[in-house]
Amino acid sequence: MFTDPVFLDLVKRSTLSTSSVADPNIGRFVFGPVVSEGLGVAYSPAKSSLNVTVSWQKDNRGKALKFVARLEKSVNQLLEMLNITGQHPGIAATLSG
Repeated sequence: MFTDPVFLDLVKRSTLSTSSVADPNIGRFVFGPVVSEGLGVAYSPAKSSLNVTVSWQKDNRGKALKFVARLEKSVNQLLEMLNITGQHPGIAATLSG
């Protein structure tokens, strides 16, 4: 597996870069993409919310908007599956591009 060309290509470029800060004193922060076609995703989990900031380079706005829409849908589906809809505000997304 570690010599497979597909694996090596995926390891060489990170199109989705993430970072998390779980400090209640930090509400929002930005984590930038590490490749030009990538997205940076900073997330901060709190007791009853998840704050997410998505950043991108100029040409990737469409990709970022699609990612945020799918992320929101996924989080809401998870909340519904866990039967906690309405008890939590879901996801608060901030876009910065």
